[in-house]
Order: sequence, then C-alpha cells, then structure tokens
Amino acid sequence: AEAAWLATTRLRNEPGAGFGALRKSDAQRTQPSLPPTLLHTDQFDVRIANDRLLPEAEQLIKARYAERGYATEGIQLSARDQSRLTLAATDKNADVIGTMSLRMDTPEHRLAADKTFAAELQSLRSHDNKLIEYGRFAIHSDAPAELAKNMMWVAVSASKLNHATHGVIEVNPRHVA
Repeated sequence: AEAAWLATTRLRNEPGAGFGALRKSDAQRTQPSLPPTLLHTDQFDVRIANDRLLPEAEQLIKARYAERGYATEGIQLSARDQSRLTLAATDKNADVIGTMSLRMDTPEHRLAADKTFAAELQSLRSHDNKLIEYGRFAIHSDAPAELAKNMMWVAVSASKLNHATHGVIEVNPRHVA
C-alpha cells in the first residue's frame, strides 16, 4: 500500500456566519428545486448540494473512486450531517459534474485524516487552530478543466466563513508531483 500525504494550508480568517448561513432550512431542503448558486460560469454552477443533488454527487464519487480501485462502500452523503458540507457543480442541464465535501473538525466529529495523521493534526489543534478537511472530491471526466480550481475556491471561501484557520486534505501518492 502506498503511503498517503497530508497537505495543509493556512487560511486567512474572515468573519462570517459559518455553514449554517449557507444551508437551507429543513423546510426549504424538502423542495426538489436546485439550491442557490454560489459560483456561476458559462459552463457550470457550484452549489451546496441538497437532497436533490446529493444522490448524483454520491454516484459520481463512487464511480470515479471505483475507476481508480478505491473502496466505495461506506460512502454516503447526507444533507443532515451538520459537520459536513457537500458542494456540487452542475452543468447547463443541472447534472452533477463535480463534488467536494468539507468537514469541520470538532471533538464530536474528528477528521478522516486523523486515522493516518493523528499526531500531525493534534499538533495543529494544540495551537488553537480550527481545522477543516476537504475530501470526497470527484470530477466527471468530461467536466471543464477549470472546474477543480473553481470548486476549491468556493470550498476555501466557505471555510473562511466558518472561521477555519487551516485546510487539510489527504493526497494520494499518485497525485504528488
């Protein structure tokens, strides 16, 4: 098995209302409409995934991970998971072409990277840093080239709204240059 890498970045903290300000209420979430757009381009929109988009986002993750031989059992996305926020990029037909999840580090909900990098993450926590993990990142093979950087920009912006000081992502060794 190849060893994973841990990438971290310091985020500039800006005041904001956290994930709660970005989420729809339970009453709004039950509607089958698309959630508001956080970023619009001529080719795609980036949104917070709701119950309408989450099944497609989950399917995309499982398909892309399976193509690379990664385990897909246990991957489940839920709009009701208050420690995780899932972004979905949709094309002009409102089909999901990209997804990424953000998980806030709390004592009740530690990061997935803790399984491999517990000592490194505890070191960051010991300095009163607020961590956020970027994961479950998948992009359709036909998606526009600039989708990845735009999704990451939205993810970092959402992290700042939640006062995160450091972003964390586990990187597969085959992605390290």
